[in-house]
Amino acid sequence: METAIITGVTGLVGSTLSVQLKKHGFRVIGLGRDKTKLQSLEQQGIETIQFDLTDPLEHYPMFPSDAIWYHCAAAISGSTESVLEEVNVLGTEKIIQAATTSKAKQFIQISSIATYKLSFTEPIKESSPLEPKSVYGKSKLKADELLTSKLLPFPFTIVKPPYIIGPGDKNFTYELVNRLRNRKLPIFTKSGTIGVIDARDLAELLYLLTQHPEINNRIVNVQGNQVNYEDLVQTIVRTCNLPSPKRYNYYFIIFVALINEVVSRLLGKNPDRGLSRYRIYTLTSYRSLNTTILDNQIQKLYISIRQSIEDWCVENKAQRGN
Repeated sequence: METAIITGVTGLVGSTLSVQLKKHGFRVIGLGRDKTKLQSLEQQGIETIQFDLTDPLEHYPMFPSDAIWYHCAAAISGSTESVLEEVNVLGTEKIIQAATTSKAKQFIQISSIATYKLSFTEPIKESSPLEPKSVYGKSKLKADELLTSKLLPFPFTIVKPPYIIGPGDKNFTYELVNRLRNRKLPIFTKSGTIGVIDARDLAELLYLLTQHPEINNRIVNVQGNQVNYEDLVQTIVRTCNLPSPKRYNYYFIIFVALINEVVSRLLGKNPDRGLSRYRIYTLTSYRSLNTTILDNQIQKLYISIRQSIEDWCVENKAQRGN
């Protein structure tokens, strides 16, 4: 029986992946901080360890050898620069050391589209310039370089997804829905193309990577679908029965974002979390991935955007008691 060790198992990708690998017959060891979520995963047959990767390396537990490591833990966009550095960079460095000490069989790291330069014309390839504009993107690129800049004793794959959606998403979909519900999400006079992938599809692709050694020691883009920003918003509006947002002039919103950035910095906050120029650029540029490298090896049907949003809404209505 193959053993998989998953960091960030209480997050969207980690929890979805843990259940998927268990179905495929893996022994799954999940590492995470949220005790309640860990207990829920244990009820599904997942072995769990309450764990914080920012702890000193000498406090890390002993891990089984010859395991496949999935590094899913990360501080998300909008966290402070110090947290992003401590978790995404220094934390990743310690996880790589732990995997090395335990003689890992394989190491798969979840990176991000945010490591690439913004594109206004075409899908982003693995060979596209790496010029992240956000603090989050810069931290993820540093984490990737910890793998690509060293000679490691195990094969690795760096997986770069776009926005991750689906049931359990408490980041991208949650924020859009929450802003729509409070009438704080605008539609711009200019709209870009956004890449998305359902967490369930991503989990299956991460499993399939273990069966394709020809992708070892490479960076690969993954994506399920792409959608126009306005079309995505209208899909959420219709599916979740939310009020339609107002349309605003693109340049007016850019000006408002600039003011918000100044205020955020004066308050010591990361402006990327709220309305920022970077966020608007990502929604009005070509923020979609070219996945030719992976698609040549792994052919798969993807969950539609509408189905992802619908499943998300059903789950959240149940949790809200509506």
